[in-house]
Amino acid sequence: MIDFAPGIRTIIRDEEWMVKKIETNSLGNKTLYCVGISSLVKDREAIFLTDLEEIQIVDPAEVKLVADASPFYKRALLYLESQWRQQIPTDANLHIGYKAAMDLMPYQLDPTKLALQRPRQRIQQYGTEPEYPWHDWNAVLRHNDNNKWYSKKIREMLLQPG
Repeated sequence: MIDFAPGIRTIIRDEEWMVKKIETNSLGNKTLYCVGISSLVKDREAIFLTDLEEIQIVDPAEVKLVADASPFYKRALLYLESQWRQQIPTDANLHIGYKAAMDLMPYQLDPTKLALQRPRQRIQQYGTEPEYPWHDWNAVLRHNDNNKWYSKKIREMLLQPG
């Protein structure tokens, strides 16, 4: 049996897919949650059952690198920048997309800055730091003395009035 891991590239139904998540189904087989990579299925999400599909793993050692022939490596730079822009910022700063639906004025950011400062003060008041076990907005706050949770969703705390 093949060991699958998130991020692995596979060939399923003659198209290339990246595995995002793996679960074991009720029959004991693996269920692969994938996102399309090749041109026909690009950015499409699909679910595959390993017991029904013929799955080939793409070996990174056998991948052939192709030189960028565009002037000043524009295609490679564009690709790298698009990958960089898809990363989610994890710092405490405000991040604004290029020319969003408004002309950026400093006073427009003040309410957001105030709102982002409030929960941190409230969390610091109890002496705990949020943990993000699900790698999204949901966080866990624990008591220091017994390690029990006293809050499970940070998003609700962000939306509550001070």
